[in-house]
Amino acid sequence: MQTSSDLIERFGGAAKMAPLISVPANTIRQWAARDSIPARYWHAIIEEARKLGVRGINAERLASLAGSKKAARWPSAHPP
Repeated sequence: MQTSSDLIERFGGAAKMAPLISVPANTIRQWAARDSIPARYWHAIIEEARKLGVRGINAERLASLAGSKKAARWPSAHPP
């Protein structure tokens, strides 16, 4: 799982994820398009993943997804 879209697909897509976390499917599709899930929804996502047995979704993973997007936008001033 390397992108927000990957995470959403682990739930079966936006339409299936939406009612689980009480968010409109279009909002979830926007997250996928932006490759960014707002932190205020992380707890609900983690809880639903736990209930459904969707593995690999936890706070560390969500933070990693958020961090990798920031890192891609702001490359190091000192390339390797």
